[in-house]
Amino acid sequence: MSIEALVEQQAGIVSLAQAVACAISASTVRRWAREGRWRRVRPAVFLVGGHRYTDEARVRAVALWSGPQGVITGPAAAYWHRMLDRAPAIIDLTVPAGCKPEPQPGIRIHHRDLDPEDVGRRSDVRVAARPFAALEAALHLARAP
Repeated sequence: MSIEALVEQQAGIVSLAQAVACAISASTVRRWAREGRWRRVRPAVFLVGGHRYTDEARVRAVALWSGPQGVITGPAAAYWHRMLDRAPAIIDLTVPAGCKPEPQPGIRIHHRDLDPEDVGRRSDVRVAARPFAALEAALHLARAP
């Protein structure tokens, strides 16, 4: 896939690894970020110039940053399944119990092992399965002021 097609498919978001897989060197990505052509939104995750940092882009950026072990959960998963109109300000991310990613602004990290039945994939993002996402979002929203 071309970098242009990938960026379009991913709401303007691309990881460094994806750019390298599309034959763009890491040094070129760093230079574009310094020049403002690409904006770093998470470690090794960028918003390509000309694209808005939408809710979809924010959730996708967290998913790309977390790698294959991360799962978008809570209200963000409900948003991804189109059960909510907007993504929450804080994106819930669940990682395996033994995984210790660096805390990041705008991300609430949960350490727990999810049952494979509770994990799905939608638009190339690992996300809580629809019933699990609905339950977590309902619990979260019930606690909200």
